[in-house]
Amino acid sequence: MFKSQNIATSKEGLRVLLAAMLAMSTLGFIYIWSVFIAPLENDPGWSREELSLVFTFAMAFLTLGVMSGGYFLSRFNTRRLLIVCLGMVFSSFIISSYTNSIVLLYVFYGGICGFFMGIVYNGAFYICNLWFLSRFGLVSGLLQGSFGIGAVILGYVATNFLDNYDWRTTMRLLGSIFFLLFLPVVICLKKPATDHLSVAAKDLSASAPQYTPDIPWRQTTKTPSFWLFWIARIFILAGGLGLIGHAMPLAIDMGSTVYAAVLAMGILSFGNAAGRVSFGLLSDFLSLKKVLLLICLSYTLAFTLLILSSIFRLPLLIVPAFLLCGLAYGGITTTSSIFARTMFGVKYFAQNYGLTSSATLISSFIGPYAVGEIHATTFSYNISFYLFIVLGLVSTSLILSIKEQ
Repeated sequence: MFKSQNIATSKEGLRVLLAAMLAMSTLGFIYIWSVFIAPLENDPGWSREELSLVFTFAMAFLTLGVMSGGYFLSRFNTRRLLIVCLGMVFSSFIISSYTNSIVLLYVFYGGICGFFMGIVYNGAFYICNLWFLSRFGLVSGLLQGSFGIGAVILGYVATNFLDNYDWRTTMRLLGSIFFLLFLPVVICLKKPATDHLSVAAKDLSASAPQYTPDIPWRQTTKTPSFWLFWIARIFILAGGLGLIGHAMPLAIDMGSTVYAAVLAMGILSFGNAAGRVSFGLLSDFLSLKKVLLLICLSYTLAFTLLILSSIFRLPLLIVPAFLLCGLAYGGITTTSSIFARTMFGVKYFAQNYGLTSSATLISSFIGPYAVGEIHATTFSYNISFYLFIVLGLVSTSLILSIKEQ
């Protein structure tokens, strides 16, 4: 299944894939921010709206890192670049744990940490894209699934730490865990030794003629399909990020206990991971448009269930709602890389993937911050749910308008 064509043995490729999956697992740290909201509201006493901006900045700079990752990966030695990323992320955790300024938290946890995680994110996909020319949907799903599973595990680890330590100590412990987990990635994650771009393009043309010729990023931005997908992706990510950024307080506000809220956050993360793998696998067998429509259906149904949960006071409906939203969020994240390669080829994949990922930059503000502001104004999350249902229906119409290659 994982045999690489002409450029590497399956054993070498498997080692790289495992390293990439481990890298993506460590990036799950960025999704556990909501566990820190309650402790930080008590000490140093920042408001929920201020704290929601930390996650907004983290996702925005993660996107900037993904967008610029193609540039750095094409110009710098991979191992040295990963070492820099390791040092910057670890330092950001440590510095954030000592700060008493919300602005410094924005800069280090949100900005620097998010940006260098984004470079690693792009790097994992870019390198695996060169090693695995067939079943890229499955490989993309495994990478994205590792991201989601990492968030599940690290979320529970962080919650247990917070039961025994203050938030500052917890953040230092998490930074240390990141450092130790990322060391094998630095050693094993590397590009093929051959002229990978030319060989990859030749192999892909011979083995997968259904893919389009390579299209540079400047031409990509001139295609209607790119913009239709890009806008739909903004809307779906906005709802997913809004729910992720407020998962625990939202569940508690809707009647869940603290431990049930932790479970709900875990289910959301599990759905995120499952969506990345399942929709990635489905894309190897179904058309891209059908996969995207299933994602839109899952997304719209998720927020419909949250509305029903609020109206009829049924906290149990939060569980399937969180699961469906996680599936949709994970699915649209995975299909971004598949869309870039299917529609625009492999040679300029890193740049085109960065372009499609740029939608996260906008959705990071529409999602977590908008949900926080709506809650601050109305003391309820309900209007957010209605907003995301509308965005889900609009996304469906946009996907239907895409012309597949």
